[in-house]
Amino acid sequence: MRFTEAVEAYRRSSQLTDDTVALADLKLKRAVVRMRLGSFSQALRDVSAGQRLLEGVNSVEASRVRAQLLAHGAQVRMAQEQDR
Repeated sequence: MRFTEAVEAYRRSSQLTDDTVALADLKLKRAVVRMRLGSFSQALRDVSAGQRLLEGVNSVEASRVRAQLLAHGAQVRMAQEQDR
């Protein structure tokens, strides 16, 4: 599957659930793909959106996704700096 198709598939998948943690995880997956495409700003927007979804959610799974979003956001920022 091509990366641009993956972004669209994750977008469509997000319409199939109302689980906040699952939605945040889909935002993370989209951010990973967008970073690989070199779309750093869009990747950071997905990371931020995922973090906003998890505000006030206190569960082990939410903590895991929150940590992954933070780590991926840092990776995107590093990649942005290297791309300059």
